[in-house]
Amino acid sequence: MFLNKLKYSKIKIENKIISMKIHRFLITEKITEGEMVVQNKELIHQLQNVLKLKTGELIIIFNNQGEFQGIIKDLTKKSLKLSAVAKNQRVYKLKNQAILYCAILKKENFEMIVQKATEVGVKKIVPLVTGHTVKLNLNLSRLRKIAQEAAEQSGRLDVPEISPILSLKESLDYIQEGELAWCLDTTSQIEVITPVENKMIHLFIGPEGGWTDEERVLFTKHHFSFLSLGPLVLRGETAAIIASYLACNG
Repeated sequence: MFLNKLKYSKIKIENKIISMKIHRFLITEKITEGEMVVQNKELIHQLQNVLKLKTGELIIIFNNQGEFQGIIKDLTKKSLKLSAVAKNQRVYKLKNQAILYCAILKKENFEMIVQKATEVGVKKIVPLVTGHTVKLNLNLSRLRKIAQEAAEQSGRLDVPEISPILSLKESLDYIQEGELAWCLDTTSQIEVITPVENKMIHLFIGPEGGWTDEERVLFTKHHFSFLSLGPLVLRGETAAIIASYLACNG
């Protein structure tokens, strides 16, 4: 599971530059530079039993304090001790913040959306029940785990929030005055998403059956922009991933 969460770091040893794989993990503890102890049982299990890391190996940890790297000084069944913990100065900035509101799809398709939307930078993912939604349940705990793993793999410093399932009407309460609200709709005559910067974007993706006429009226009343990704009909997960990238990255 954690085997894909790698970064490649170039380090200098005896005047030679070498490239080494470094595993990256989200932690909940406060990060202390220099030396710190982590007692997260799940992380310790992954390090010992899955990745089989040893003392002396380098790992990356992150949370809302930033991204840090440290050397495994001691690893037991109960605790992980890191030494030489130092903050990385890596900085990334997305052009916009985006919240993805997506009608519930089949389990594997919605899980793909969560993974890829996390990778491209969405701030929050809201599962929606709409007029044409067929599936009504999701395993939110699993989705939150997928989001965490995707954040670890992609180099993000945060994990997008996975909202409880909402109705379309309930979701509209999230939108504040001055923020952009985009509805992806195959009936729209606008076939591209206009690049913007420094905006909060609320992005709505419908079910396989599309939006109902009543839902389109509701979007119009709330001053949504109706947009399309082109003349072809895309699957829900395809539209969600492409539109999320365009919203976050301009």
